[in-house]
Amino acid sequence: MSNTVATPAIERVVRTPPWVKGSSIRRIAFGALIVACCLVILFPVYWMLNVALQPEGTSRVPSPPLIPPTITFDNFISIFRDRPMALWLGNSVLVATVCVVVAMPVSLMAGYILSRYRIRIGAIVGVFVLVTQMLPPTMLVVPMYQLFSSIGILNTAFAVMVAHMTMVIPLSVWLLKGFFDAIPIDLEQAAEVDGCNRFQVFYRIALPLTLPGIAATALYSFIVSWNEYIFARTLASPQELWTAGVGLASFRGEYVTLFEPMMAASLVFTIPVFVVFFLLQRHLVSGMLSGSVKG
Repeated sequence: MSNTVATPAIERVVRTPPWVKGSSIRRIAFGALIVACCLVILFPVYWMLNVALQPEGTSRVPSPPLIPPTITFDNFISIFRDRPMALWLGNSVLVATVCVVVAMPVSLMAGYILSRYRIRIGAIVGVFVLVTQMLPPTMLVVPMYQLFSSIGILNTAFAVMVAHMTMVIPLSVWLLKGFFDAIPIDLEQAAEVDGCNRFQVFYRIALPLTLPGIAATALYSFIVSWNEYIFARTLASPQELWTAGVGLASFRGEYVTLFEPMMAASLVFTIPVFVVFFLLQRHLVSGMLSGSVKG
């Protein structure tokens, strides 16, 4: 007769959030609250679409309708026919993409060093990097204008890229440092015992475990560069170098603002951001959570 004792199977316990427990009335109230929050968040987007689909000049009334009485796509056609909309979109995509591609490797290495090499000079550099984010862009744009003018890169896309990197890199370094802090140091020490050098530990251990955080930081960097206005307007004055944000501001005139074409252009300008968010959204939440708790 066998003396083996059967071990009961471990059942997986699924915890229900406390706000969902209880009566069905509480669940219905919680669902209604979620729906109400979604409506409040999405209403500005719907209003942009509502105004963009109306004929030009019809939305400036005391009580604008919630549903456009006459639907037209002339505003979407006119923004590409009367203005270099495709060129502005291309400039924004180029500037934001180059900014992310260049900033991410620099931020990765700097964030890893600040996370693993805890020396006094590292703490000083980390604080200095964080302090740079406290300076408003209006304070930096004049020195940058003079510097870029003296070295001959003013009114170029390269000047805008460099200016955007000065905004993206510092905060990206701190975001990635938090993600590296969440990786247990024991994994890297075990890899070093197996014969890996420091670069191999970074490339084979730390980097794969930080991919969700890299995706979240890259998305943040892209959005920051895409939405920036002051540097793009000041450092690249010619219209053929305008980005999407600068081009959108051109719809506001001195005496009249073209609200319907502006809303149409706003919707068009948000498409690349939605595409990037859709491609990285499955890594976004996991990356934010992985960097919020230190392992």
